Amino acid sequence: MEIVYYPKFRVDDATSSLYRDIHTYMKRDHPQQYLQMKRFLDQVERLTLEEVSSFLLEESKKPWKQRRVSYLGDELYEYRGSQSKSGTIRLYFRINDSRIRILDAECKTDDENKIERAKKRN
Repeated sequence: MEIVYYPKFRVDDATSSLYRDIHTYMKRDHPQQYLQMKRFLDQVERLTLEEVSSFLLEESKKPWKQRRVSYLGDELYEYRGSQSKSGTIRLYFRINDSRIRILDAECKTDDENKIERAKKRN
């Protein structure tokens, strides 16, 4: 599956500020969590749509605290990295047209939440 980034939704669109935020700032500021997230993205990128659907179904059966990916409603999913004192990397994405569309990302350290903003993006 292709992974594309808001707002342009082109593969590896380095001009997207979201792509830059994820692959520059999060990599620099949260290197261990970035590596976990990068492995997740690399793994999902190699899967077919059917395999991703199966993976998401398996994730939904796990207890909430053990899930890496959770369904948030409105076709929106959240990837959650492991928790640390420096924060938790979260990616918000939708899957359609055999693409994973990364809508937003954050390193959650407080109550700030970008889920609502991600829901508004298509």
